[in-house]
Amino acid sequence: MTTNLVVRLVGFDRKTDRVVVQRDIPPDLVDEVVEIAGVRVPVEEMGDFPLSTERARRIADMLDVQIDTNANEFFLETSAPANSRRKVRA
Repeated sequence: MTTNLVVRLVGFDRKTDRVVVQRDIPPDLVDEVVEIAGVRVPVEEMGDFPLSTERARRIADMLDVQIDTNANEFFLETSAPANSRRKVRA
C-alpha cells in the first residue's frame, strides 16, 4: 500500500476527551497495523477508526508504547503529512 497520509495511534482520556497518546505508525508497519485494526476500507477513506482494547494493545506492542486501555479510548487516525499542510507563499 502506498499512501501520502500519516497514520497514527491516538488515545483519548475517557473522562476529559484529551489526547494522551499520539504515535505515528512507521510507513513499513502501516499495512500490518491496518490489518490488525480490521480496517476494511482504503486507508485514504479510513478517517478516525475506533480500536477495540485488544487491537489497541497489539498495535501499541508493535510500536513499543505503553498504553492504558482502561482509562483511554484508542483510534487509528489519518492526516496529511505536516509539510503538505503548510501554506505556500508566492
